Amino acid sequence: MITAKINLSNIDKSRIYTNNKGEKSIDIALIETPNSKYGDYMVVQQISKEERQSGKKAPILGNGKNFSGGTSQQSSRNTSSGSNDDVPWL
Repeated sequence: MITAKINLSNIDKSRIYTNNKGEKSIDIALIETPNSKYGDYMVVQQISKEERQSGKKAPILGNGKNFSGGTSQQSSRNTSSGSNDDVPWL
């Protein structure tokens, strides 16, 4: 299992789109960072192939950690309430 934390303030809001279910979404990628002090993965917001080829850097949203075995405690927050009240930029 991979767990991740993202900083909502770092999201490029121009890349938020409405998916086919009518929900606000973003595309992310996990990039392996095996020797990082921040975690096993870096979480970035995806950019286009053309943007990558031109040298643009994807916004870094956070980091992730690989849990291979054992148990970990997870937050029980409900993120599918449908309300955007706690996300002021939506």
